[in-house]
Amino acid sequence: MGPPLKLFKNQKYQELKQECIKDSRLFCDPTFLPENDSLFYNRLLPGKVVWKRPQDICDDPRLIVGNISNHQLIQGRLGHKFMVPAFSCLAVQESHWTK
Repeated sequence: MGPPLKLFKNQKYQELKQECIKDSRLFCDPTFLPENDSLFYNRLLPGKVVWKRPQDICDDPRLIVGNISNHQLIQGRLGHKFMVPAFSCLAVQESHWTK
């Protein structure tokens, strides 16, 4: 068994989920607000950023459809280089996507 789970800012997923369901609201993380200041600390944005939830982009949003390869992942305009390698590592371990 691994080390005990360390909560970020004492956030407990199940409690947060139940509160949102009870209040009929979508979760908005107070530590990562959908604001441009949340994206960069020390540089300008590469253009206009429009914050959207997955259901605002398409009718049936899914992170993965079918099989995924680490070669299918590309960096977007915001340039968050740490996300692509992280997802690439997960892509080669299919069992991690189901957790």
